[in-house]
Amino acid sequence: AGMGIFALTPQAAEEYTAIVTLDDNSTKSFKLPQVLESGYTLAVNQIEENLSVKISSTTDLVNGKEVYVIAQANGVVYASFSTKLDKAILTANIAKKNFPTGIVQISLFSADGKPIAERLVFVNHKDFLKISGTNTFEPIVRKKANLDIKVTDINGNPIDGNFSVSVTDAGKTPFDEDEEKTILSNLLLTSDLKGYIEKPNYYFNEANPDKEKHLDYLSLTQGWTRFVWADILADKEPDITFRPEQSLEIAGKITTLGDKPLPNAKVLMFSSTPGYTFMLDTISDAKGNFVFDRLEIPDTVSFIIQSKSNKDNRNINLVLNKAPKVPEHKYLGNDLDIVNYLSDTKLMYNELDKFNMLDKGIKLNTVNITGQRRLKALVNVPNSANGSGAADQVVNSEKLEYETSMLTAFSKIPGVYVKNDMVMRASSRTVSLTQAPQPMLVILDGVYVKQAQNPTFITSINPRDVEGIEVLTSNYNTSIFGDDGFWGVIFITTKNGSTLKNTPSTNTNSTKNRGFTAVKQFYSPNYDDPKTNQKLQDLRSTIYWNPNVATNEKGQANLNFFNANTRGIYKVTVEGMDSFGTIGRNVYTYEVK
Repeated sequence: AGMGIFALTPQAAEEYTAIVTLDDNSTKSFKLPQVLESGYTLAVNQIEENLSVKISSTTDLVNGKEVYVIAQANGVVYASFSTKLDKAILTANIAKKNFPTGIVQISLFSADGKPIAERLVFVNHKDFLKISGTNTFEPIVRKKANLDIKVTDINGNPIDGNFSVSVTDAGKTPFDEDEEKTILSNLLLTSDLKGYIEKPNYYFNEANPDKEKHLDYLSLTQGWTRFVWADILADKEPDITFRPEQSLEIAGKITTLGDKPLPNAKVLMFSSTPGYTFMLDTISDAKGNFVFDRLEIPDTVSFIIQSKSNKDNRNINLVLNKAPKVPEHKYLGNDLDIVNYLSDTKLMYNELDKFNMLDKGIKLNTVNITGQRRLKALVNVPNSANGSGAADQVVNSEKLEYETSMLTAFSKIPGVYVKNDMVMRASSRTVSLTQAPQPMLVILDGVYVKQAQNPTFITSINPRDVEGIEVLTSNYNTSIFGDDGFWGVIFITTKNGSTLKNTPSTNTNSTKNRGFTAVKQFYSPNYDDPKTNQKLQDLRSTIYWNPNVATNEKGQANLNFFNANTRGIYKVTVEGMDSFGTIGRNVYTYEVK
């Protein structure tokens, strides 16, 4: 593991440097901390069923005052005691059974409550779940495999819980069990320590006889990990950058143009995605903040958020909060040879391409184009989303320059009229037996907006921000829009950055990809189905994956899938936990012939 330990008794007024010789015979030096003439040391050793705590102090601190020891795990204090410093060395034992399996943080405090020293130890009761698996069918290529999973506790009692199961071709996916990031290494080790832990699963791999000794060496290099004691004692709470994430939410802030928070501003959020109807409204709080929470929306939906003050003033700023991002970290690690994996993956994609299975398209033969005909598209308004260019009425930016509002502009357009701040189709040829006349569909820069869901939408647009308006009222032009365009269509194209003559409205914002992703199912072929392509070579590297396998009250679960075309060793990995939080992991293999 590249770790070791040595004893050092420092002498006063001396300086010490550690010189490390690396694999390539180069050396690096590290200056050790300054030697202090007065202080304490805290040593903790695991002796049989106890943690032996040893407190040492220099002679000037042997004064009979009390010091305090607190031992905690996962933020819960499991043991604490105080003792008087009436001699230079004090020892005490704490039973390991008081702690759960995992990192235990032991801290030493002075008489006035100041943190002095800290030591981390890893307590391992070896109480992990026992997981076993067997393949009850003869493992043959392209034949069904049947796995029986059984889970018990350390006493052999059956356990019902939730587990993740993966099956991979070990010959195609190189792995090092010590390098794996597992449920054991993540929940019990790396999540409790700062910094990079090399080969985290090394300390849980039963094949490593020195793992417990090396894990204690690792604990010696860590300290003051999860918080600062001085802040805790001073009741200083950490700064909260983001709200606790209890549900999906879209939040922001409303301010004046002078960046002053604007309370009680009206905020409206509605869907701009065709076929998805959604609209919510709220008001900003005393600091100008607003939030739409408890959302259950798909990630493919786009939204428009608009605001105005309680005096209908739209000269305000609406800024959406940025979603929190996980910072990227570049960690050191050992390289794995993935040449074979890349080669096998290329063969698999070539095989899929041969049978036109990479997508749902139809593979066409090569077509040679010998000439080119240039067609000039009909463009009424630059950058318009109206691809056909067909329109019954067109109003350009020159005419809109002198309009005071969009409603007055529409009142001058033949074939439409304004009612309740919404634009309606005036044609008597459009009649519905099931509903009254509805407002026309508005398409703003390609975004569908239904006026009935947002009656003030048209009034929120500044005419001077508009490059042009295209109105479609004839059935010939609206038929391609189906039911959405039954009552007429209005294309509104705003000015782009090169043609803007005025500052665009700041009370409107948009966002997308803020919802839940669609549920995806891992692909696994069924060769018993006659519709499955039997000629396609099955070159999968991941044979099976299921993140939610539940064992019954007998601790059993049954899985079945089909092996791939490749002969060799397949690796099965099972890990998970029971309802009490006890975790477990097991890896075993079977050979496919």
